[in-house]
Order: sequence, then structure tokens, then C-alpha cells
Amino acid sequence: MTCCTACLYSQNPDTARFCIKCGKSLLLKEYYFPPYPIGSGGFGRTFLAMDQHIPSKPKCVIKQLYFPDANRAICIKTVELFHQELARLDELKHSPISQLLADFEQENQLYLVQKLIVGQNLAQE
Repeated sequence: MTCCTACLYSQNPDTARFCIKCGKSLLLKEYYFPPYPIGSGGFGRTFLAMDQHIPSKPKCVIKQLYFPDANRAICIKTVELFHQELARLDELKHSPISQLLADFEQENQLYLVQKLIVGQNLAQE
């Protein structure tokens, strides 16, 4: 089953390209396919995804900047901080830090794509 990044409906068939609940595209940037959410908090949601653009379809992590009813001033500051994070991630080239692969905007939502690092998460550590 595939999760929609717009409405979080998680019962979409794996072969679906559009959410059966809200009708939005399940593909992000035309080739990132997010099968399911792996975390959320604050102003973001994180999805495990597959890059359909590369023949091996490698897994990656997509972070979505998300505003659940925030006021305009908070949204503006959060977007500013998001762009600062993108700049810092692009500068960092250190193996324990997930490499920035892409960033994009789709339907007024901001996303960043990072290389998936397999291992224990912070809670497990």
C-alpha cells in the first residue's frame, strides 16, 4: 500500500499513480514514489521513497515541509529556516550525514530528498 503525501491516506494500491481518496498524484516530482511515512513532527513529515528515475529504483528519504494551521509569520520563518537547512546540507559532505539529492516544490509544498542511510534510528540507539 502507498501513502498520499497530501492527505496521508495509506490504502492506495501499489500500482496507483493517484490517491483514491483525494485524487492528488502519488508521484513527487514525477519520479519519487513514496510508499509510506516513517516519521513526523513539528513542521515536517518524512517518507521512505523510491527513485523511479534511476533504473535500480534506489530507496531515498523525502522530507516534506508541512504547516498544520500555522500563522503566516510562522510559515515565513519556517520556509526561511528550510532554505537555510538546504544550503547547509548541500555544503556537508560527511558519511554519517545523509547526502542531499534534490529539493523541489510541488503543489505549494516544499520537499527535500536525501540518501537513505540504513541503520539504527536515534530511539534505537
